[in-house]
Amino acid sequence: MRISVFVILLFTFLSFSCVNRKDNFPISLHCSLIRSYDSLLDDSVTHKCHDLHIAVINKSNKPRGYWTWTCNFYTNLILNNTYMYALFNGCDKNYPDTFMIPPHDSICYSIKLAEQQYSTLFKITSTKVGLIYVDPNTYRTEDDYRRFMGDKSQWDRIIWSNPLYLTTPE
Repeated sequence: MRISVFVILLFTFLSFSCVNRKDNFPISLHCSLIRSYDSLLDDSVTHKCHDLHIAVINKSNKPRGYWTWTCNFYTNLILNNTYMYALFNGCDKNYPDTFMIPPHDSICYSIKLAEQQYSTLFKITSTKVGLIYVDPNTYRTEDDYRRFMGDKSQWDRIIWSNPLYLTTPE
């Protein structure tokens, strides 16, 4: 009898410990589509382009920070597919720096994505933007940040946005 009770309790405990828990990381990413349009890019081919608004949101009760570039924040962004790419506008003073988000606040960016020429050949269900999170408490100097970004095996925290449905089914 005792063994039966023990086995039942053990299975109950194991089943609850295997439940998929929601990630409680204090920073999240939200993307929204501003507009989609056709644009003639440098390769003299018309591409479908999408202007996005990206909000890096601090959900915690204390300030949170992250490393990125002052202008080329695209360096810390990745996409979940190879059918889109980000277009960088350029700037005069681009250097790595830490950005602090006050509690329950956000930092917003605007980016432009362009579809690859061959993107219509593939079925694209959704596009997500990922922020490669670089903690300023762990990586304290610019050299630390550069070393981290140069070694993809260290990218242990990528914060993914909500999915965007940018392409129309054919």
